[in-house]
Amino acid sequence: KRKLGIAEKKVLLSVGRVVGLKGYQLVIKALKKLEEEFVYVLIGDGEYLPKLKELARELGVEKRVFLLGKKPHKDLPVFYLLGDVFIQPSIGHEAFGITVIEAMSCGLPVVGSKSGGIKELIKEGWNGFLFKKGNVEELEKKIRRAYELRENLGKNARSFVEQNFSWDKIARKFVKMIRSQS
Repeated sequence: KRKLGIAEKKVLLSVGRVVGLKGYQLVIKALKKLEEEFVYVLIGDGEYLPKLKELARELGVEKRVFLLGKKPHKDLPVFYLLGDVFIQPSIGHEAFGITVIEAMSCGLPVVGSKSGGIKELIKEGWNGFLFKKGNVEELEKKIRRAYELRENLGKNARSFVEQNFSWDKIARKFVKMIRSQS
């Protein structure tokens, strides 16, 4: 956080391919309405990056948006630890949302759109919040609430991953599935 000059900021974080259907533009629009202390860090690369840079400039929030590009997967835990709230703002269909699980495993609360698998992972008010796809006003409200409750939501998020996605749990489910097909 010190390297980026955001040590005292409230950090919103997203990780993923930078394409229009991921909805990252919604976070930039919400950022315009949030207090100056909020910043947005996006890890990823893709065709939509120039449009996001332009949007941030147009809205006057370019100094609060950090587009860090693609990072090696092994380095992602360090970047997850930068965040206070993870945002998965998809406006397209998300099949599962592995980055949601990764963020939760690092103790981050998640604000995600009601899209595909995301809504199966976020338990409203327990490990994060859901918002209607494309609704910037609702996203802004949920970001504020998640930040206020980030400590408890983050603990619950970590617990959710441990209970449902540990290697032991996955191995047991896999063995059970194989046995049921024999």
